[in-house]
Amino acid sequence: MADRRLRAPASGSPAAKLLTVAIGVALSGLWALSLGALTALLTPQGWWGTAAAISAVVTLLACLGRAATRTPRWLVLTVAGAAGFALWIARFAGSGRLREWISAPAEQASRLQGEVLRGVAPLDPTPLLQDVVLLLVWAWSLIVVAVLAAFGRRRSGVPGVPGVPGVPGVPGALTAALLVALPPLFVPLLTNESPRTGVLVGMVTLVALITWLASARVNLFGAAAAGCAVALAAGAFAVVPEVRAPSGNRGVQFAPVGEYVDDVTIELARDLRAGSTTPVLTYTSDQEQAMYIRLATLSTFEGGTWLPDDAPDAAGLTVGEERVLVSPNGEGAVAELAALQQLSNGQRDEQGRIFIETPAGAAWFSPSSGRLIGIQSAVSARGDFTLEYNENERFVANVSIAALRSSWLPLPNGATQVGTDRAGAFDPGAWAWTAQASTAMSNGGMTKRGDNYRVSLDPWSSSPTRLLPGWLPPELLRVFPTPEDAPSGLRSYLELPGALPPSLAGLTSALSGSDLDRIDIAFRLEQYFRQSGQFTYDEAAPYLPGADPDSPYGVMDAFLTTKTGYCVHFATTFATIARSLGVPTRVAVGYASRARGDTRVVVRGKELHAWPEIYVDTVGWVPFEPTPGGAGFRAEVGGASSQDAEEAAAREALASAETDGEEAAEAEGLAGEMSPLTDEELARTQDPEAAEAASAGGGAPWVATGVALLAAILLLTAVPMLLRTLRRALRVRAIRSGVDPARAAWAEFVAVLRDYRRAPGQGAVGASVPRAQTPEALVAALRANGALSTEGGRAAADRLASAVSRERYAPARQQTSARQQVPAKQQQPARQQVPARQHSRAQPAGEEAAQLIADLDTVRTELRAGSSWKGRARARWIPASVLR
Repeated sequence: MADRRLRAPASGSPAAKLLTVAIGVALSGLWALSLGALTALLTPQGWWGTAAAISAVVTLLACLGRAATRTPRWLVLTVAGAAGFALWIARFAGSGRLREWISAPAEQASRLQGEVLRGVAPLDPTPLLQDVVLLLVWAWSLIVVAVLAAFGRRRSGVPGVPGVPGVPGVPGALTAALLVALPPLFVPLLTNESPRTGVLVGMVTLVALITWLASARVNLFGAAAAGCAVALAAGAFAVVPEVRAPSGNRGVQFAPVGEYVDDVTIELARDLRAGSTTPVLTYTSDQEQAMYIRLATLSTFEGGTWLPDDAPDAAGLTVGEERVLVSPNGEGAVAELAALQQLSNGQRDEQGRIFIETPAGAAWFSPSSGRLIGIQSAVSARGDFTLEYNENERFVANVSIAALRSSWLPLPNGATQVGTDRAGAFDPGAWAWTAQASTAMSNGGMTKRGDNYRVSLDPWSSSPTRLLPGWLPPELLRVFPTPEDAPSGLRSYLELPGALPPSLAGLTSALSGSDLDRIDIAFRLEQYFRQSGQFTYDEAAPYLPGADPDSPYGVMDAFLTTKTGYCVHFATTFATIARSLGVPTRVAVGYASRARGDTRVVVRGKELHAWPEIYVDTVGWVPFEPTPGGAGFRAEVGGASSQDAEEAAAREALASAETDGEEAAEAEGLAGEMSPLTDEELARTQDPEAAEAASAGGGAPWVATGVALLAAILLLTAVPMLLRTLRRALRVRAIRSGVDPARAAWAEFVAVLRDYRRAPGQGAVGASVPRAQTPEALVAALRANGALSTEGGRAAADRLASAVSRERYAPARQQTSARQQVPAKQQQPARQQVPARQHSRAQPAGEEAAQLIADLDTVRTELRAGSSWKGRARARWIPASVLR
């Protein structure tokens, strides 16, 4: 009679049901760990507990339904999914947010997108984001149990009985476990932090456990499947690249302006406080001066909020087509040309340019556009000089995007056209000019790492032009007491909501004067904020515009009281007061740095900036810098010699800084920003692909990968030994329990022979083989081959063979086997016919079990002593019995 091997429980049996439930419990535990790892991205308050409950309900109901009933799998999955969905919908509908999604789905989607894109991990999720996360958890858990059920085994434990749902198969269990373990992979992808070691170890262990529970039997297949699961899980976590974001923020930096942003100034304030040192872009230029790289302009001031100018160009021009703004609204300059003709009394120079004499000298204007193209000084501390530009002359800046993701294209001041030298790498046709500023937007697209483009710059707009309007005719610098007094194209840049509070009104009165023009007012404001010594630059200052709809000037009022703030405070207050004095003004947002000619300049996330601009007829928008610190201040005070002056300023700041730690650290940070780029930083900005390779070769990611892979290999190596130990323990337990003890002992005896290469067919050629398929014949062959050389070993083998033969052919076993084929009510009479002595053989006493175990130990000790060190190592680490 063939020997039965240790198999998995029959499908539909209590043991099989228990295994199915155990897999469900293990999957629920894996879900809890997986969701816990995601708290590095989202703080757990408000969503983690509900998410764990939804995943557990769906998983456990699906496994219980498969184990306890013969219900079709589709119905089981429907019930489990409906239960999890009920948990979500109860929370979602009860909050009232369901009505908001139904009434305004686009608005809700935009808010959700904005929260995700502008957040910095770990993000404190709003209820809106929590609802979406829980919905995703429900959908993902339903997919997991569907995969688990799709690969389940269907077998019958009794001939003639239809198959019933069985234990999930290894493919389904392994796939389901890896799907649950997949979400934590987003943690190292989106942050510079890996999941905690304890969480990873727990997840890998549960993946291996789930796979082992689903194996068809306790053999090499189940162990190998579990080992492969461990290797896949460990390898997946090991090879995920580390995002190098030195500040701890994400390796991707989103612009503070876009469809996902409700208030640009608030978003800019949040990003400034984050202080990211991640490079967002780099550039070179043919100039060495302060470089303002604009993202957007803010002209409309409503309810305390400044709104971006996002109206598209009327002609639909893209940045690949040249456009020079000649008026604030982008329309033709017919009125400006007519005014210039009248002021000049028709005078032209020998080149046909409009020529106007002024109190400070003279100025030339383009006869076609009316733009200022040259000045001649008659009164100057530096003596007489002439400065003029060819109207068609252009400066050039070459920009390369690094970590910045923005639907607004970063463009230096005075941009007139954008091109590229790399076909297909960047498409200028995907970016359209806005109507009222030299800014550009993309409908649905965003900048990405590796975008490289060349920007042509108008000389007057890109150069420091704030001193040049002093040579203009006074008529072109007049102020407007009310918006109605201004040309229609300028009125929107003079509008203010309601009356000014006393603090702003008092400052307006102090700075006003009957003989002041736009440039005079702008310089007075700049000097008041920046050079009076009354104001302090502090990025920790509060900024909550629009918090009180009845007080749109609340932030500015508080700023003028505390005299502490950062660029947003200074720029918006400057613009408000300038407008109240009749100066057309707007606020620009972007980045400020200092151009160094052909030397590549890295612009980092913390160099975000806001600055005011005033409009000067025939010149355009002229930037001013009222902020006494931050990126704009560093760009302005860098000096014409760029790097040397900047490093000197940094050293001076470091020398004068207090030693209490905070100011010294700020000065050291400034010195670091002014220092030259390292080779790695320069490579990262010039060639993103090479940068990624350099980062990967930095050591830390490879060390982590190597350690993880080594651990996985060692664990895989130990799997056969662990499986062999488990088998031995199960057989010893069977011997002591009295259920077929001799058969379990004989199976272990044969396994030991195989491990030490002493079983029939494993010996040398010509060795004796058993004469029959009986235990006694096998022992006789072992004696003949010398496998059992001691008397104790031979006697132990004889006792094991005799015990298994008695157990196989005893009448008690025949009666027991017969009872499995008759109804339960007929089993008791049959048992009564069995003599008591035969019952005792079926269930031996404790001393008989101890003898069987002792005989096994004797045989194992003799085989081990007779083997070489290689044989002993092979038997321990690569046991041949596991392969069978």
